[in-house]
Amino acid sequence: AATASQLRMKDARAGEVYRLARRLLSSVTIPVFVNDRGDVAWACGSHGVHLGQDDIPPAPLRALVPRKLCIGISVGTPAQGDVALRSGVIDSVQPPSCTRW
Repeated sequence: AATASQLRMKDARAGEVYRLARRLLSSVTIPVFVNDRGDVAWACGSHGVHLGQDDIPPAPLRALVPRKLCIGISVGTPAQGDVALRSGVIDSVQPPSCTRW
């Protein structure tokens, strides 16, 4: 069984992501993470946000959102992982995926 869900809508507008995230949150009991959009993740009440290397840097986002909002980040190299972990603002680090769904 799934233990979490990540909502990925790369080309969608913020309002569309927000509406779908709210629907998802109301229909599942597992944590929901919004991809790329810290503002939407916070506004819709999701469990967290998953950031890529080209998204908002995690430090300024952490300064704006409550600590209970988990911040995860994708890394492509061990060096990026080290930087993310040493930052003190990241809750999870995701290495590159070898499988795309």
